[in-house]
Amino acid sequence: MTTELREMLAAADGLPAACSAVVDHLLTRGFDLPSLYLEHAGRLRLHAQRGYWQVQDGFPTTAGIMGQVFTSGESVQVRVADAQHYVGAATGVVEELSVPIRLDGQVVGVLNIESRSALPSVAQRLLEDCGRQFAETLARLGPLEDSSAHQLVRHAVSLHALSTEAEIWRYTVEAGRGLSNMTAAVAVARDADGTPTVAAAAGPIGERLRQLTAATWTAISEWTAQGTSCYTVGDPAGSGFAGHTALRAAGAAAVIVVPIVVGERDRGLLVVADEASAAPSTSMIARLELLSIAVGSCLAMVEAMSQLHQRATRDPLTGLLNRTSLLAELEQWLVGPHRRRSDRLAVLFCDVDRFKDVNDSLGHGSGDHLLVEVAARLRSSLRPSDLLARFGGDEFVIVCDGVLDQDGAVAVAERLLAALAGPMLLDDAEVYVTASIGLAMAGTHPGGQGAITLVRDADTAMYEAKRRGRATVAVFCEDLRAQAVGRVATAAALRRAVASGQLRLHYQPIVSLPTGEIVGVEALLRWQRDGGQLLSATHFIQVAEDTGLIAEIGAWALQEACRQLAEWDAMPTGDSALQVAVNLSARQITDPALPDQVASTLNAAGIQPHRLVLEITESALTQDGDAAAEVLAALRKLGVKLAVDDFGSGFSSFAHRKRFPVDVLKIDRSFVSGLGVDREDTAIVAAVVGLAQALGLELVAEGVETDDQRDRLLALGCHRAQGYLFSRPVAADLWPGVVAALPRPRQD
Repeated sequence: MTTELREMLAAADGLPAACSAVVDHLLTRGFDLPSLYLEHAGRLRLHAQRGYWQVQDGFPTTAGIMGQVFTSGESVQVRVADAQHYVGAATGVVEELSVPIRLDGQVVGVLNIESRSALPSVAQRLLEDCGRQFAETLARLGPLEDSSAHQLVRHAVSLHALSTEAEIWRYTVEAGRGLSNMTAAVAVARDADGTPTVAAAAGPIGERLRQLTAATWTAISEWTAQGTSCYTVGDPAGSGFAGHTALRAAGAAAVIVVPIVVGERDRGLLVVADEASAAPSTSMIARLELLSIAVGSCLAMVEAMSQLHQRATRDPLTGLLNRTSLLAELEQWLVGPHRRRSDRLAVLFCDVDRFKDVNDSLGHGSGDHLLVEVAARLRSSLRPSDLLARFGGDEFVIVCDGVLDQDGAVAVAERLLAALAGPMLLDDAEVYVTASIGLAMAGTHPGGQGAITLVRDADTAMYEAKRRGRATVAVFCEDLRAQAVGRVATAAALRRAVASGQLRLHYQPIVSLPTGEIVGVEALLRWQRDGGQLLSATHFIQVAEDTGLIAEIGAWALQEACRQLAEWDAMPTGDSALQVAVNLSARQITDPALPDQVASTLNAAGIQPHRLVLEITESALTQDGDAAAEVLAALRKLGVKLAVDDFGSGFSSFAHRKRFPVDVLKIDRSFVSGLGVDREDTAIVAAVVGLAQALGLELVAEGVETDDQRDRLLALGCHRAQGYLFSRPVAADLWPGVVAALPRPRQD
């Protein structure tokens, strides 16, 4: 070891001085291009250099010769002309030598020299010796820390990767200790009622602070009631402030309290403490406050995602499972890896009799209260393992596993009817209700039953119960299939409609909110029945799916939309940038022939692929995810855009976004209608906008009907929308009038 470098490092009072000492020493030994890099947050950061006009910083720890040394832990000397991984930062370099810097057995950095002539044979030994001396100095100076900025960025990234409040609180206390250099930290969370509870604690003092009462934490939280941070500057004993005595008894002599706020709501506190009394620096307080902001942001995102998941899987009125989640669960019970015995599985379809009379006589508020009471009585009469869902309106579906036979299932249904028989008090009015229940047993079909089929059978039986006079139970049997003749008739009529040209497309504009200009159009399917009745797709699309007609109807809709777009292009008012959106069904997105069909249609119409947007509902993605992913990837390769329709209303929205290639998210109209009215809806829309912006996705809001909704969407960052505020869906021959009524796009 050289005495000169040892003396220089001994005099170094910090990391910058120590790094400079090493490269200065190498410069005096005849090495013109020395540099020293240390690892920070997964990258090699330059801490000192000599001889360069420009420097490179932030190397990935696997890049270049230095990355090779950092990864392997072995010194490397190369001739630049022969080095495959050489990354140059100076001209005329002939050789490069890099050695690892180790601290406590771990590689923490790289010491590097480049030379415009051949390096002497002693270079490697000298450089490794310098690296060892520098490592000894690092050990003396203390733990190798990231800068405050690096630490805060790392904490923010780590926090945003967490998915539960419990994980966020646990991370917060560890981050708080690290940023403050104090020995203990406590995260205090407020519940919906404002009651504080310790959500996480670290360090011996932190564990003792966990034992403080809610009243004590309430008193401590008043220190930060104005949103400011608070900290002790002396011995808390005898201060007279509420909470100080309890803190001192726990061994805390120095305390910092930082509020954590979500929106305008106090969500809790971050408390860091130490047994040694010391006033914190301004920079320490600032670091903790920045951490609290990141924590608040992550808590808000977790809350919004939780609400979104709740809305996607639960009925908002009763809190029961909704239709989508029950069907998914039932399907798993029937065919999943943990399937139940099909001969012991029963589905009950329960419909409240004459519910409309309650709504009409007592009002919708009383009707809602009635549904909540019905849900509670049904739940109390079932086993915890039974599934209970509100299917919509006054319909409830129950799935019971482990029933011995049909008689056992009937006994369950009769127990439910008995539970509903007692009087219900609605706004001081005593109301009696009955219900009709249809029962279907799994395993009655030789070919097996899916969830939708089984529920449909129970639904058919329920209508038989109503036909028998209500307030009774009917069991599905093959004879009841005759009641499905109406659906068959509808299917036959629909087949004739396809053949005779009764299907229509109506068009609704998609508008730029900042300018009001039309930027796209959605093609919506309609059925012009004999006699002039115009039916929307919701009235017949399920029949089309069930009968297989959807393939022919979908192909026609795609061809007609592209043909119409080409026709509009040829008009004087045509807009060559206009995009057309066409809906795909669940069956279409699993059809491997769809990509070729789309390509052929675009080619025949002379439409560029990027002008076609194909919309898929979230529920369609749940049916055969693997097949859908393959088809959608092929469509994306063609150049067409893919949109998720009614985003947030389906099952596990974010999981689908991660798995499937998507360009556009369409915010479900149920959330848009609550903007400015329902706090949860507003928060969910804001979360979806943030998600789209973070992922670089286009965003369209559906169902915009008021100026206030438009303005709120624009303020949140959503720039495209469609809805009755701009135009109802219109026939193709009325489209020019819609174009004339809205601003024209600028032609650059």
